[in-house]
Order: sequence, then structure tokens, then C-alpha cells
Amino acid sequence: MDAKIIIILGLPTVLLLIAGLVSPGWIRAGSFSSGLFYACSEGSCQSYDSFLDQTSSLHLTLGMLEVQIEATIGAVAGVLGLILAFVFVRQGSNGNYTVLALGSIFFLAAGILSWIPTWRFISVYTNAKIGPLLDTPYSLIVTGLGASLAIIVANIAFKMSCERRTPNPGIVLQQPHPKQGVVQPAVTGYPAQGHDNQNVGKY
Repeated sequence: MDAKIIIILGLPTVLLLIAGLVSPGWIRAGSFSSGLFYACSEGSCQSYDSFLDQTSSLHLTLGMLEVQIEATIGAVAGVLGLILAFVFVRQGSNGNYTVLALGSIFFLAAGILSWIPTWRFISVYTNAKIGPLLDTPYSLIVTGLGASLAIIVANIAFKMSCERRTPNPGIVLQQPHPKQGVVQPAVTGYPAQGHDNQNVGKY
């Protein structure tokens, strides 16, 4: 599998995570919408302090500071994973697969850390009393897609790093004996062509 697939999938992953992080569509109800760092009402977006009555219960229920930290670190981890993927691809056939494995770890962290706040907000929408009053949370959907893609990219990158670092078994070419000058098959678990098992044991 070509390592460029990691960049092809990783780029939209990072864009989705960043879009979810900065957009105000995590909680939507009529003209009011709330992001992770600010809230909007009737087209005007300001800090949470301006909407304290609407957002105080939200902060207490979800632990907004924790959500902000998790989503921010998740997006940053995704960016770092994508940078490492670019570095690996630029190295070509001599690329360091440790870089690819490290990139997979960053993508995995991005997926997990972005899913945690996503699940917290999903709990609000599944609440029987609050859920029916809310509109579609586009930021929540975007972040969930990005988190899922990040986990998929992490699995692909880790699998590729493991496959490339594991030597492929096969038949090694015959090597000359250091003393007798007799050609013997190398010991690989496979008999060399042109020699039966009995002849191999004579040398």
C-alpha cells in the first residue's frame, strides 16, 4: 500500500477536526448556537461571559474546560500526525518507518481525544428533556467524522510501519563455503534449487 494514502485521508481528517474545534455548532437551539470557545445569538458571536445565563448550565454539565482541552489537543495531535506523514513520504523508499509509527500514535491520540468531547455533547442530545428542543449540531457531526477518520488513518499507518519493518522470508541465493570453496545453500528453512536435502547434509 502506498504511504500517500495516509496523506490523502489525513488531510481531510485534520481539516474536519479543526473545523469542529472553531465552529459554533456544538449546541444549537433556534437563533442560539454554542461552540467550544464562544457562543452566537442572532448572528452576533461573543465570549461565553456575554451569554452567561444560557451557557452556565452547559459549562457545569459538560465540564467545558475539559472539553476545550481535549478537543484542542486532539486537533494538534492530528496536525502533528499529518506532518510526520508528509516527512515520511518525502523520504521516499528510504523512509524511516519509526516516523510513520509515531505518526500513527498521534493520529490515534487525535481520534480518541476528539471522540471524548463528542460523546459528552451526544449525551446532551440524547437527553429526553433537552434533546427535542435542539437543532442539528453540525460541529458535533464534523468532529465525530474527523475523529473516526483519525482512528482509521492510525490503523493504516501502524499496519504499514509493521509490514515494512518485518523482513520477508524467502530463499537466499547460494553462498560459497569459506574454506572448501563449495557452493552451499544458505540456511533459511528452504532447500536451494538444484540440491536435495541429502546433498546438503554432506558438506
